Amino acid sequence: MRLPHGRLVVLGAAGAGKTAAMILLLLASLMEDDEEPVPVWLTLSSWDPHRTPLLAWVRGVMARDHRFLLAAEYGPDAIGALLESERVALFLDGLDEMPAAARAVALRRLDAEGGQLRIVVSSRPQEYREAAASGHWHNAAVVELLPPSPPVIADYLLRDQRDQVAQWRDLVGHLVENPGGALALTLNSPLTLSLARIGYRGRSPAELTEPGRFDGPEHLRRHLLARYLETAYPDPAERERAVTWLAWTAHQMRDARTLPWWKVPGWIPRRQRSLAVALGFGPPTGVLTGLADWAGQGFEASPRPVLIALGVSVLGGLLYGFLASVPELRTGSVSEPQSMVVRGPGRDDLAGLLRSAPAVVVPALLTGLLLFVRADLPVLNTFPALFDGLLYGTLAGFGAGASVGVLQLWRTPLSQLPAAGARGSSDQAWRSAVAGGLITLAASGLTAAACVLLGSGNPTGPGHAVATALIAGAMAFTAMSLVFSLAAGLTVGLTAVVGSLLILGAGSAPAAVLASALFSGLGYAIHAGPSVHLLAGEMVLRVKGLGRVRFAGLFADAHDRQVLRQVGMLYEFRHAELQDHLAQQGALLLRSGRRESGSPSAGSSRCSAARPSAGSRSS
Repeated sequence: MRLPHGRLVVLGAAGAGKTAAMILLLLASLMEDDEEPVPVWLTLSSWDPHRTPLLAWVRGVMARDHRFLLAAEYGPDAIGALLESERVALFLDGLDEMPAAARAVALRRLDAEGGQLRIVVSSRPQEYREAAASGHWHNAAVVELLPPSPPVIADYLLRDQRDQVAQWRDLVGHLVENPGGALALTLNSPLTLSLARIGYRGRSPAELTEPGRFDGPEHLRRHLLARYLETAYPDPAERERAVTWLAWTAHQMRDARTLPWWKVPGWIPRRQRSLAVALGFGPPTGVLTGLADWAGQGFEASPRPVLIALGVSVLGGLLYGFLASVPELRTGSVSEPQSMVVRGPGRDDLAGLLRSAPAVVVPALLTGLLLFVRADLPVLNTFPALFDGLLYGTLAGFGAGASVGVLQLWRTPLSQLPAAGARGSSDQAWRSAVAGGLITLAASGLTAAACVLLGSGNPTGPGHAVATALIAGAMAFTAMSLVFSLAAGLTVGLTAVVGSLLILGAGSAPAAVLASALFSGLGYAIHAGPSVHLLAGEMVLRVKGLGRVRFAGLFADAHDRQVLRQVGMLYEFRHAELQDHLAQQGALLLRSGRRESGSPSAGSSRCSAARPSAGSRSS
C-alpha cells in the first residue's frame, strides 16, 4: 500500500516492537526498485528542534554516519543534493524519547520543513497524541501495533525449544488458563517475550507461574530484565561489577538515549577531575625537569633539582586547577574524539594554515619589544638586544607555527572517518593525543634548545629571563588559541610564563628546554585527548572508594554481550526499558548510600528484580 503523502507514524506501547517494525519496513523498502528513495535511519533523541532545523540536523547526522557521501567524486554537497531531490526517506525513531517540550516543536518542523520527503516516525501512543494536539503533522497516516495474539505467543515460546519443553508447555497452558494474570499481562509484547526466551534459555521457566512469586506485571518485567542481565553476565562477580557501573551510567544519562563515551568525564565533579589531571601531570613533569637540571650541573649533589621538581609540580597543579574554572573547558575535553590523519594540504586547508601565521609574528614582536626596553643592558646595546629579541621570537614563532599548522591539517574528528565507530574510538583518541603531543613537544623542545644556544653568550640578567619567559608564553598562547580556544591559550600561555620564570630563575638550560617541551606536549595531549579526562575521572571514582572501572572496556564488553548497541560513534542501551531499569537501580543505590561506603554493589539479580518503589519510572 502506498501512502499518498509519504508520511507514516508507527505507534506502540513500551516493548511493542516499534523499532523492529520500522526495521522491517526499512528492509522492505530496500527491496523496491532503484528509483525508490534510500531509507536513512535517525534517532530523534539526538535532535534539538528548538535550535536546529530539520534538514540541518539530518545533514549533520548523515555526514557523521555516512562519511563516504563527503567524497569529492559525489560533488561538493552530495547530502544536500539527495535531500533536495528527495532521494532519501527518513526513518525517525523515538519521538517519545525526546524531551516533552520538544515533541510538538519537532512535529511542526516536520510539517513545515519535511516537504515531499517520505518520513516514518515511531512513538508511544500517549506521547504522540499529546504532541500532535499542539504540533500538527498534517496528512500523516497513523498505525498502532497490537499485542500478539495467544496463538502467536504460544508459537514463539515453543518454537525450536530443545530443553525444558514440558515446562514451556506448562507455561503456555498457564497463559491460556489465566488471561488476566500477571504473567499474561507481562508476556504480551515482543520485548518481554524475547526477554523470557533469552533469560530462561537452558533453564526451567517454572518459577514464572508460581503463585504469589510476583506482585504484578511491573515486578515481573523487572525480574525478566534481571534474568536478561544474568544471561549476559553468567559469572556472578563479573555481573556484580558490570551491572553496577552500567546502572551508574544509565542514571547519569538522565533522559538521554545516546551514550557518547567522551561525555562521561563531565559526570565527574569538575574540581575533583581537574585535581586528578593536575596530579598526573605535575609530579612527572617536575621529576623529569629536576633530573634534567641535575644532569646540566654534572650530577653534582645539590638540592636544586628537588626544588625545581617541587615547583613544577605545584605549577602543573595550579595550571589545571585554573583550567577547570574556565567556562569554555568545563567538560575537560573537545566536543568529540579526534584522530591524526597524515595528509598533504589541499586548497581548503590553506586558509587554516594561514591562521598559524600569528604564531610567527607575535612572539617576535613581543620579545623584541621587551628586550628593547629591558633595564639590565646599557643604552648602547639596545639595538643588539632588539635584534636578539626578533631573532629569538621569530625562531620560536616558526617552531610554534609549524606545529600548529601540522596539527590543524592532520586533526580530524573520528566521526568523519569511514571506519569510525564507538568501539575502539577511545584507543584512537589516545593515539591521536600522543601523536599531537609528541609533535608539539618536539617543536617546542627544538625551538627552546635553539634559543638557549643562540643566547648562551649573552648577558642573563632579569630582563633576559623575563624575555625568554614571554617567548614561551607567546608560543603557548598562540598555539593553544589557534588549535583550541582563546580560553585555552590564555590559561596555558600564562602558566608557561610563570613556569619559565621559575625554571630560569633556579634551573639550568637543559631544565628550561625540557620544561618547555613538556609543558607544550603534555598540555596539548590533555587538551586534545578526552581519553585523558576519562582516565582522570576513573581515578577520582576509585580514590573515592567506588571501585575500579575502565569505561571503554566496560562499554565494549557490554556491546559484545548485547546489552549496548552502536549507533555511529555512539552507544545506546539495546532496550529503552533496560536503560530505565538500570537507571532506577543506580538512583536507588545512590540514595541508599551503599556506594559511599566502599566498592559499589548492585546486589544479586534477585535483589535487582525486587519490587520497585512507588516513584519508579516505566518505559
